[in-house]
Amino acid sequence: MSLLIVDVDRFSSTNQHYGYREGDQYLRSLGTLLQLNIRDHDLLCRYAGDRFVIMLPVTGSTLAALLAQQLSSACQYFSYKTTSGETINHTISIGIVTARHETAEHLMMRAHHALLKAKENPAPVAVRVVTGALV
Repeated sequence: MSLLIVDVDRFSSTNQHYGYREGDQYLRSLGTLLQLNIRDHDLLCRYAGDRFVIMLPVTGSTLAALLAQQLSSACQYFSYKTTSGETINHTISIGIVTARHETAEHLMMRAHHALLKAKENPAPVAVRVVTGALV
């Protein structure tokens, strides 16, 4: 099993500019986009604020990285129209881990670590995916 943590880059600016109601609608729409781009047996959950967790059963690190790249590409081209007709675009960062014989807490800790590494990437690219290392 692999686990992805998806974080919307610079999302707080959306809430500040458009308000929390519009920000929540954006996240619902993004969640729908993510759901449409994963397999039927994968599980997508809104995790906290602007983060989502995707569980990929029977999926190794290579396939998980490929799926993460595909999700990043889909989000890169996603344009959300606000109620006032403005367009919101965001990129996402994704942390990837593949489960070993470990507790759920340790798996989530490694996934958060991988996400932080992905967000540290200074390159101005839309796709920032980092596979979790041992901690």
